[in-house]
This record gives sequence, C-alpha cells and structure tokens, in this order.
Amino acid sequence: MDITGIKHHENMWSDIYSFFFCVNEEHHMKDLFIRSLEHVLKRSKRSHQIEIGFLNDFKAEREHTVTGQQRIDLLLKDDINHRAIIIENKVYHTLENNLDNYYESIKKEGYRDVIVIVLGLTKYRLKPDYYSITHIGFLDEVINNLPKYMHDANPKYIYLLQEFYKNIKNHTNMIDPIELDFFCKNENQEKIIKIHDIYSHIKNYLIKVMEAGKDSPLKNQIESLNLKPKQERDYVKYIFNDKRAKDNMMLTVFYKNNILRPTNGEFPHIHVVLEIQGRIKQIVEENYEHYISLLKSYQDIQPNETKDTNWWHFASLIIPLTDLENDLPKLADIVSSKINKDSSLLRLGYAILDEIQKE
Repeated sequence: MDITGIKHHENMWSDIYSFFFCVNEEHHMKDLFIRSLEHVLKRSKRSHQIEIGFLNDFKAEREHTVTGQQRIDLLLKDDINHRAIIIENKVYHTLENNLDNYYESIKKEGYRDVIVIVLGLTKYRLKPDYYSITHIGFLDEVINNLPKYMHDANPKYIYLLQEFYKNIKNHTNMIDPIELDFFCKNENQEKIIKIHDIYSHIKNYLIKVMEAGKDSPLKNQIESLNLKPKQERDYVKYIFNDKRAKDNMMLTVFYKNNILRPTNGEFPHIHVVLEIQGRIKQIVEENYEHYISLLKSYQDIQPNETKDTNWWHFASLIIPLTDLENDLPKLADIVSSKINKDSSLLRLGYAILDEIQKE
C-alpha cells in the first residue's frame, strides 16, 4: 500500500473502510468493524453514550450528499431503526467540514439517533456531541477482535486488512508533507517560531490565572467562595468545600482551548459548568423534574445533558470574550464578575445541597 501511494488518498482509505463495514461482503468478517467501532466509542467520554449493537441491519454509503452539496465520506445507516453514524475521514488534511450541517441534514432525512465521528491520524477538538478517534486506535481494536472472526474470514482479506493496518501504523506519526513544506520555507520558519513563543506565553498566562494558585489574581476570590481549585489537563475544577458535597460538586471551567482554539463558528469564551457526581448525581437523576425546575428558576444559566456514568454537567454558563486584546489582561476581573457569591451556578449548587439535606 505504501508503494501505491494510498497513504495520500483519503478516498481510498474510505473505500477500504466501506468494504470492511459491509457485514455481507466477501471478506466474511461479518460485524467485526462495526462492533469494534462501537467498543471504541463506548470507551470515549462524550455526551452521547453509545451501546454495543447500536447498528445492526445497516448499509454503508460513500459520498452521501447533504445540504449545500457537501458530501459525507462514509455514512452507516439503519433505515429500519432510523439510526446513523457519520464518519468524516481525515488523513493529512485539516478539518474544515461543517459537521453540524452533516448532522442536521441526516436528522432531516428521518434518522432519529445520529452519531458524528471524525476519524484522523490525530485527534481533533470537537463539540461534546461528536467523537474524535484515530485510525490507529480504531484499527488496534479491530485487530484485537479479529481472532474471534478468523474461523469464517476469507484469508485473502485478512491479509489485506493486515496490510492496511501496517500502512496506517507507518503514517500515524509522520509529518503532514504540506505542513512540512510550509515550515521549511525560509521566510516562514522565523515567523512560526515567534508565533509559537507568543502562543506559549499567552497559554501559560491563562493557566496561571485560572488555576487560582498562589500567584493568581483569582486566588483570594476562589478561596472566599469556599472553593478548592484542582488543576486538570485542559481545564480546572473549583470544588465545593462543603462537607455535604463530599467533593461530589464542583464548578468545572473549560477555558484553554475555548479561548485559544475555538471551533469553527464559535467565539473565544470560557465555559463554566456545575458538575455533580456520586450520590448527588444519583439523587438529582431520581428527582429530575424537581431539580430541573429549580435550575430554571435562575435566569442566566442553561440545563446541560452532558453526562457520563460518573459525572453530569448539570448546568452551564458561558463567559464570552469578545475582544481578546482588551479582555485577556483583565481576565481575572471578568471571571470574578461571573463566579462570585451571586453567581447562579454557585447559588444553584448550594440550593441542591439544601434540598438533598432535607431528604
């Protein structure tokens, strides 16, 4: 496959995927690919939780046309149960596709349950409803599950699958040749390095402020609200320092990528959620209507159904940064104006604790 240059052609990779996804094709590997995909998705912590067997009686369609004459690389569709999986295949190209258009178009076609996946050499930052998985991560799962299908599988296509797997491994860690060419042009290198230094400096500034550590101008504000800051990789948690909460309630603040790398169509912003876990999550779920009604009594926050088995982002607040040049130097003041004793998220959190205490 390396010799044929297949590594440069997303369409060829998509054709191979389409062939192996078809359960009745002559490869005789049956549902190896769809079940492997479902297992990978199930392990992903996204808002849409998929179950094994999500697709059973389905067809694989290449280049499905949607609104605006855009084309979906690979569409797996179950016309009986009205379910579909959209797969956007990326090899070395940047992600400029309108995934929202894909999703809305397929929903309008009558598919009630639609999953959107970007399959790439690296992971992409997507909306919580969409999945980003890597080619190698998916094919690792396929190869891991292959022994269960070996008895009926056509040896010729086992060999083809193994060669495809090798091809993907060969190019998972390669540099995009277009990006490399751009970098190596003499007039670009110095500018890129300078921009990278500036980017790193701004990112470190954001981290220093938002983590509310000893040198952060937010430190006193967060501590005065009886919150304990806890650093995470791309966000920070301000945990309710209330014995009733037992570390199961927090303000989770997503800021880094939302400011520095907002997705297509979004403005730079900070996303603050009231996250609940453990027993608190269980009680709220069991009394859903009551607690949603309580949430809706606050005007400036929204319900949020993003959840996992262990956590729930129950309510959301967006802090827009419409003028970065002016907003970033006073970031601590902007955050303090939204996360304070009058904050709806904070008041809602304590209202939930009060309600639970009554039970």
